Amino acid sequence: MLKINKIVTLSFIVFQSCGFINLWSDKDREIRESYYQDGSIEYKSSYFNNKLDGETYYYDTEGNLLTYAEYENGSLHGISKGFYKTGNVKYVCNYFYGHKHGEERFYHENRQLQSILEYNYGKESKEIIRWNEKGELLY
Repeated sequence: MLKINKIVTLSFIVFQSCGFINLWSDKDREIRESYYQDGSIEYKSSYFNNKLDGETYYYDTEGNLLTYAEYENGSLHGISKGFYKTGNVKYVCNYFYGHKHGEERFYHENRQLQSILEYNYGKESKEIIRWNEKGELLY
């Protein structure tokens, strides 16, 4: 599948009585976008110094958001979310510089909680808890 890539450089300008002044121009920060052959967006990501840094969005060919993630200096750092095609949340997980940290929650497509697993800097710190699609505790 042919992909089209586009890079956008961010620049902020303020107008004063003497003209335009460039308050902030960061040639090392950019937004990268990729498109499917039909022109619909595949992903949009923020980069700093050629490393993922900021928000990243991935879409399927129908334009549905599949994943959202936050990065810092090339590593997952912050929230990562996955979505079903319906838009319902599939999972939510927190990251600390590339390591899962805190709760990871998965959901059934009907929005019912499926599982919770706790992480402490990349290591499981508690037993997993699971529910079926009716909300009944499995273990």
